[in-house]
Amino acid sequence: MKKSRKLLLCLVALLPFSLHVKAEHTHTWSDWEVTCPATCNYEGVKVRYCTECYEEDTEDIPATGKHDWSKWYIEEPSCFSPGSKTRYCEYCNKEEEESIPALGYHTWGKWQILEKADCLNDGEKYRICTVCEKEETKKIPANKNYHNYGKWHTVRKSTAFKKGYSMRTCYTCMHEQKKNLPLLPEAKIKTASEKQISKSLKTFFTAAKNYDISKMKKCFSDGKIRPFSNKSLQASWRKYTKAYLRFKIRSVSVKGKKATVKLYCQYPDGTDAFQTALSEANAYYYYHPETSNEKMKNIFCSYIRKYLKKREIKTTTISLNMIKKGNTWKISKYTASLDNVLQGNYKKAVN
Repeated sequence: MKKSRKLLLCLVALLPFSLHVKAEHTHTWSDWEVTCPATCNYEGVKVRYCTECYEEDTEDIPATGKHDWSKWYIEEPSCFSPGSKTRYCEYCNKEEEESIPALGYHTWGKWQILEKADCLNDGEKYRICTVCEKEETKKIPANKNYHNYGKWHTVRKSTAFKKGYSMRTCYTCMHEQKKNLPLLPEAKIKTASEKQISKSLKTFFTAAKNYDISKMKKCFSDGKIRPFSNKSLQASWRKYTKAYLRFKIRSVSVKGKKATVKLYCQYPDGTDAFQTALSEANAYYYYHPETSNEKMKNIFCSYIRKYLKKREIKTTTISLNMIKKGNTWKISKYTASLDNVLQGNYKKAVN
């Protein structure tokens, strides 16, 4: 017990000395350290320590009053409706919004055909705004040139002498459109031999147009042809060959002194006249069997002359072989196809 009292007295004796030491201590402060940053509307806290006694000192940091804004979130404006943009404070969630003016116009896409116009009926087209998707429609007026044609079909084929034509018809108004077709192509005469052959053929067909038998014979290598025997018929036929007999060279193939020529020929076709004349001559002979052959020939020819007005103009393609004799090209042989051209299909009609 006595020992405890002595210890207590000693501590009390030392107490004034200890208080005196503490009062005289000067803190050595560290730099301020922000432990809680201030925000737009919340105070922050900073702290420092005595580097000797480690006493802590704190101090409030005033609110900044400045918001930490996010990026703008944009609602795009449309043609005639305004848009907006909004942003938020990262700390206090305060919202700020601004209006974005409307564009004030449409941004139209390309016109699309909804229904085509034609020669009688209006059509319709539309377009869509790429921003607000508004749709605009517009009438396409009917146009007399907007025909709905079918396929072309050939009405008359072309020859080397006369153009053919095709037709097509509008399904809507039945309007017909005509298109000319080109003439059949001719051979291009280039070489000296081809030019000589062309010259010989021109000589022959000039004689044939005039139905000049002696000149025609000279154009053949053997000098043989089979013309009409009746001179009166020859004279009548000459009138038609002069008017209608024509030729063009389709192709030429020359090998040495021989050549093959393909020709387009236009000629008067007397088939109907010949057959009608033959029918009437047979009828005449039936009732007049005593008539001589010579007289019957003359009667037959008179009927031919009578009905030649029924002739047609035809075209065909024939092939001729030619041979060179000296400096002149001659036709090798009088063929059946050439005879049909020169005599207007006479043998085909009466045989």
